[in-house]
Amino acid sequence: MATATIPDQVFLVDPAVGDDAQRLARYEALLTVDERARQARFVFARDRQAFAVTRALVRAALSRFAPVAPVDWRFVADRHGRPTVCGPEGIAAPAFSVSHTAGLIACLVSGEARAAVDVEQVRMVDDALAIAGRNFAVAETHALRACDGEQRRDLFLALWTLKESYLKALGRGLSLPLDCAAFTLAGQAIAARLDPAVAPHAAAPNRPARWQFQLWRPSSTHWLALARAAPADGVPPAPRFVRLIPLETEEPAAPSLAASGVAG
Repeated sequence: MATATIPDQVFLVDPAVGDDAQRLARYEALLTVDERARQARFVFARDRQAFAVTRALVRAALSRFAPVAPVDWRFVADRHGRPTVCGPEGIAAPAFSVSHTAGLIACLVSGEARAAVDVEQVRMVDDALAIAGRNFAVAETHALRACDGEQRRDLFLALWTLKESYLKALGRGLSLPLDCAAFTLAGQAIAARLDPAVAPHAAAPNRPARWQFQLWRPSSTHWLALARAAPADGVPPAPRFVRLIPLETEEPAAPSLAASGVAG
């Protein structure tokens, strides 16, 4: 259940905090029986560790907005795999979205249910043009063809991250085609063309909802995108970023804003 009065906050953690065996044991102690079973299915130890750190991050973040101990949160996945709060009963839990990549886990807590975060590690993508040709809008593929090297890499990852955040905010994930949203980046401005058959509608009949998009650089080796349904009369303020070691410490984080825009 989203709570409109809650300002957006993004909590960041490096999964390497789980390298400390005692800390990792505390995180694993928070897991339910079902979560332990999911964790055990990961083949590699680093993935099992990242799973425990992710769950600890989500629990710690949510407990800042509701009088619930981290160990008491319960979750269920919807039919598209997105986790939502299902307990304790009677708690008005905020909406949340979580994403992870090598070296970074992010959890967005929002008063808006249609809000999501996606993170990607900066890396070369050798088949970027082939992937774009199969999945991106034609204009996006043309933009990628017009550049090369690190510029093409950064544009591809920025577009991919924006698309993922939008599809997650819709609650559908990759069950929707990536070209249902087409983005153009010009300096620090994001322009978006959204398929009206896909985007949820606002209160007015046949009027597409307005959407806010932001691209951030939480580190020199990561992209972070936020997608959020925006009110008809304006856009919400930029989220507050917090770097967190779950159950231990937190400090303000100051990622750089790469680009932003509103569509719809």
